[in-house]
Amino acid sequence: MDEATIRLTGDRRAHAEALLTFSTPQPHLPGVIPFIGRPLSQRIALIVQEIAMSRRHTLAALAIAAAVSGAATTAAVTTFPIGTGTSRPPAVHELGNGVTLPVVVHEVKPRYTPAAMQAKIQGSVWLDLVVGTGGNVIRVDVARSLDSKYGLDREAVAAAWQWGFKPGLKDGTPVPVRITLELTFTLR
Repeated sequence: MDEATIRLTGDRRAHAEALLTFSTPQPHLPGVIPFIGRPLSQRIALIVQEIAMSRRHTLAALAIAAAVSGAATTAAVTTFPIGTGTSRPPAVHELGNGVTLPVVVHEVKPRYTPAAMQAKIQGSVWLDLVVGTGGNVIRVDVARSLDSKYGLDREAVAAAWQWGFKPGLKDGTPVPVRITLELTFTLR
C-alpha cells in the first residue's frame, strides 16, 4: 500500500508525514482507530529508504531519455531549421536597372552637439544607407566624415536610423536598396 501511494504521488516525505499525522490520536474523531498495519517505525523506515535502481532499469531509463531527447531534437530542427550556409541574405539593389528610389516619408534632423558648435564645425556627413523592404533603414555607414571628434558623425548616424521611406521597388516588388544621404550641419 505504501509503495503504491509513493508511486502515485512521487513524494516519500509527504506520505511519511501523513502516516505520522494519521497515527496520532484525533480527539475530534472519537472511536476512530487508524489502521496502520506494520509497526509505524518499520513503515517509516521503509518509506524513507532510497532503493537503488537495478542496472536493467537504469539502462532502460537512459534509453527512454535518449529516445525522447532525439525526438525533441528532430522536432526542433524540423520546426526551426538552422541555416546551412547556402542561403544568403536578400541582395541589396543599386539604383537603376528597374530599381526605383525609396521615397522619404519621415525625416529626422541630426542634433548639433554643443562641443561641435563651440568648435564652429560646419559641413556635411555623407551616409550610405540600406532601406529595407519595409521602408525602414537596415544599415548605416559613414561614407564621408565631417567630425568624429565632437560627435557630429555619431549624431548623423543616430538621426538616419530614424528615417522612414516608401521602399524602393524592382519590377513592382519592394527590395532592399542602397542610397546615399547627406546630412548638413550649419551654424546660424
